[in-house]
Amino acid sequence: MLFRKHEKIMEEVGRYVESHLHEKCNIHELAHHIGYSVKQLHRIIKETTDQSLSDYILTIKVDKAKIWLEETDMTISEIASLLGYDYAGHFSRMFRRMVDSSPMDYRKNSIKQIKSLNGK
Repeated sequence: MLFRKHEKIMEEVGRYVESHLHEKCNIHELAHHIGYSVKQLHRIIKETTDQSLSDYILTIKVDKAKIWLEETDMTISEIASLLGYDYAGHFSRMFRRMVDSSPMDYRKNSIKQIKSLNGK
């Protein structure tokens, strides 16, 4: 129900973050772009997702990283750079915190699952 109430705002946030993946997301610029104060945007995100605004942004980035880990052979460093991280280690720590798995282990498990589904 809450998502419907804030659906357009959530879509705007998602589009903004997706179009700025390669940058460190500035919450103040995001809020200004959406047309809300940072406080209002925090409240809307928390009500809708039960996450902080920062964690919601990280979730969007992690979801993109998962896709790249599953579907490409990009290195962890390349993915980290594309997501705006200067250091692959920092990206890996953030990924592990959000997914409870390192990016490399996530990739290996994804490959195993795909092979299992394909009967190999």
